[in-house]
Amino acid sequence: MAYEQTHKQVEDLSELLVLQERELSREVLPDMAEQKEKNNRLAEIEQEKSETEAEIEQIKSDKDAVQARLDKLTARLSELRLLVPS
Repeated sequence: MAYEQTHKQVEDLSELLVLQERELSREVLPDMAEQKEKNNRLAEIEQEKSETEAEIEQIKSDKDAVQARLDKLTARLSELRLLVPS
């Protein structure tokens, strides 16, 4: 009799464990999937931000190079104008 009672308790507890695991899966897994998706999106945004910052720095560098070249050519033009009689 004690064996049957213990066996029944084990079955009940096993069934309860399965039910709790299912409930936990319904509650936790969607949250985990949502968090993973959120983390992936944040990583994408961070990557895009880094790429945009790098592009801005490249444009600034190009702008500085263009400005330096313009200054050099303007100075040379001024020198040439001085050499040509008006």
